[in-house]
Amino acid sequence: MNTSRLILTSLIPLAGILMMSSCSKEQKPASAQLSETQKSEILDQGNKASAALFGELSPKLKAAMQSGGPEKAITVCKEVAQTSTLEVSNTFSELKLTRVSLKSRNPDNQADDFDQKILRQWENVITEGKHFPEPVVLLKDDTTAIYYKPILADPICLNCHGDASQFPVELRNKLNELYPEDQATGYKLGDLRGAFRAEFKLKSQ
Repeated sequence: MNTSRLILTSLIPLAGILMMSSCSKEQKPASAQLSETQKSEILDQGNKASAALFGELSPKLKAAMQSGGPEKAITVCKEVAQTSTLEVSNTFSELKLTRVSLKSRNPDNQADDFDQKILRQWENVITEGKHFPEPVVLLKDDTTAIYYKPILADPICLNCHGDASQFPVELRNKLNELYPEDQATGYKLGDLRGAFRAEFKLKSQ
């Protein structure tokens, strides 16, 4: 056997191992390893937590928008969004609640590699006009499940998340001041802005 053929033959098993390793890191649908009871409980708690956070933030941002426009709204968002998220999360003993995005305004909300997979899947679903993305539960590892609920751009969101070239100078200056690393502009109505994310540590059955 010549040298090149020997090298190729020896690499085939290694390639198979690498492919299997890569596949093992892919997101796993909850139905693959979670019981229906676990999945139902996680969806229920995730829905409640995300609804509670939305109910906490939305009135504050709407009131700020009405009283002082987008500049006031992003100031209030800077002051209360992260604090409110933590406070709501702490009212649920079995989860850690956050918000994540592919294009974050606050770097603390930047999606990690695991988050990005479902967010990009949802982007494709929306772009292709298939259906509205529903909340999902995914296994991150043997002891952790993640709940995701999509956040879409609505008309109010576009006041400070839309086409930045159309923003008033005062708004652009305020964004530069409060969020110098801002990526969260350029959205259109119905675009995926991000997701509510709730992390659960699994109980043994």
